[in-house]
Amino acid sequence: MKLIMESWDRFLTEEKVKDVFAEHGFILSEEILQEIDFKNAKKLINRGVAGLALIAALTGVATPALGNEPPDAGSCSEAECAVDVNVDEDAMKSDLAKLINALLGDQPTEEQLKDAYEMTGWQAEWGFYKDHLKE
Repeated sequence: MKLIMESWDRFLTEEKVKDVFAEHGFILSEEILQEIDFKNAKKLINRGVAGLALIAALTGVATPALGNEPPDAGSCSEAECAVDVNVDEDAMKSDLAKLINALLGDQPTEEQLKDAYEMTGWQAEWGFYKDHLKE
């Protein structure tokens, strides 16, 4: 019986997630569905994370700031906490382009493209995302 309830719970959560993606005009492929942690999705939904924030959290683009996890403000000065990070910008752009491509499919509308750029942090000066897809 427990297995049936867990399967039903996952089905309901999956339907909610599909609804959120569809509401924003994104295509939810089987590949993305397989990568989603539905236990985490249920927690996020129950905590009120919705819309593009939920999509970003489930696709690994962002981690939402949740109410009971306050920032550690003032624990160190900027100089003490500064970290030098080297980023491979081409690899980052390629990864973001792949994510946007997986979300949008072949014929995205301008609104879907705008939402995907906003959700993923794609910068306009980088140009069209498909120019950064590596075969």
